Amino acid sequence: MYDEVLQEIELDKDWRNLELKKIEIICQKLDNQDLNQLILKSTIPMIYAHWEGFVVSSLRKVNNYLNSSNFQSSALHINLLTNAYEESIKNLESSLGYEKRVKHLSIIFEKLTNKVGFSSKVDVKSNLKFNVLQEICYKFNLNINSFTEYERDLDRVLHIRNSIAHGENAYTFEKYEEIVIYINLLSNLMDTFHTEISNFFNNKKYLKGFDL
Repeated sequence: MYDEVLQEIELDKDWRNLELKKIEIICQKLDNQDLNQLILKSTIPMIYAHWEGFVVSSLRKVNNYLNSSNFQSSALHINLLTNAYEESIKNLESSLGYEKRVKHLSIIFEKLTNKVGFSSKVDVKSNLKFNVLQEICYKFNLNINSFTEYERDLDRVLHIRNSIAHGENAYTFEKYEEIVIYINLLSNLMDTFHTEISNFFNNKKYLKGFDL
């Protein structure tokens, strides 16, 4: 049952929130300002890692559920169907020569006549900013409008994270209050994503004929 999937996603969300809560406890106990700054700065990449990890982990659970349900291609929403066969479609598009196009089209046709299989790989392009989230939502027929209010802050977190990851020293944080907004952002994003997946299951948005 999909209730188990939602429960697993909820538990995943809870431990991520709990881990980031420990940052506040550590900062309260540390008297060394230099160490505090180091911990606060390293929290930004951690926030992003939890964001990407949560989305990837959640969608893998969704894909596993869909695979275990043994859906035929004719039953699925076109967005989900395209998602399942995306690699095959890419191969067809890039085929050079008529024989190769025939071969790849035959592979797609064979897949369409069998039960749908979703990949365990979820590609977030190692840069899960808003436009990538938008594409993911489209692939899984989720409502991107639920995330619109977080677009600016999400992209800012990605910008800061990328700067830190590339060894730049443009960002420093003096106190916990300066990063708590990004911790709260992560919590809100995960809550919203969990809600969207819940709607996905409750409203059977994976099935043919359901449109936002």
